[in-house]
Amino acid sequence: MIAVSGDTMLIAFRGSKWIKDYLIDAEFFQRSSNVNEVRGKVHSGILRHYKNLRPALVNGIESRRHKVKKIFVTGHSLGGGLAQLTSLYIAKNKLPIKGLYTSAAPRLGDAEYLRDLEIHLQEKIYSAITQLDLVPHLPPSQWLAPEFAAIVPGDNVFTRWLKGFVEFLNYDVSPGQVTFIPQSGSWKTMKSFEKLSSERQYWERLKDSIQSGNIWQLFSDLQERFGTHTPEAYLCQLAEAESTKRSSLF
Repeated sequence: MIAVSGDTMLIAFRGSKWIKDYLIDAEFFQRSSNVNEVRGKVHSGILRHYKNLRPALVNGIESRRHKVKKIFVTGHSLGGGLAQLTSLYIAKNKLPIKGLYTSAAPRLGDAEYLRDLEIHLQEKIYSAITQLDLVPHLPPSQWLAPEFAAIVPGDNVFTRWLKGFVEFLNYDVSPGQVTFIPQSGSWKTMKSFEKLSSERQYWERLKDSIQSGNIWQLFSDLQERFGTHTPEAYLCQLAEAESTKRSSLF
């Protein structure tokens, strides 16, 4: 969706809704891009979807470029990945992007992609993740391959393969400023070094749940993790976290 009000443009992308969207999510192997604005290797499914949408996006943006002085791009889940790629087009074509805002977005690319995104968007990247949501941790970061592999009990051929597979996927950390929304308490902005620490704790908690031996507990845990991924869940948890933060100021 592209909307313009006065001198401000908003570009928004929804998350996965239909089966075809989930098939896009499942194409998580990286590939090099032949799109000018994208450097490095990125999630092949999201890149393919972006390339399909790109002609209409470019036309919608360029036909209004002389009317706008501020552009904001946002997206949830799959839409967060599309928002990142669209923001690169806007920034590299010298258009006035003021902010990229995503929630529940999956990992999108390797270290070269991440570096290029942060160079061109600088301090304009804002993302939100909730404490239990699984999707922002997928695909797992290469830096935490041992922790991800450890969710499977034992040290065996499969766990060693899983560790090597995550390293092969070669995904980096999430970009920009990450707002962490806990189950209870106020939200906080994570510093760069806290991103990996937070994800390490995530995989450790999931490992404890999987290895507890309690099938019903594991089922309930996974249900809650996927249940916190919806836009409605994000809005509710953010509102609660903001209320707690405001209360702590008085």
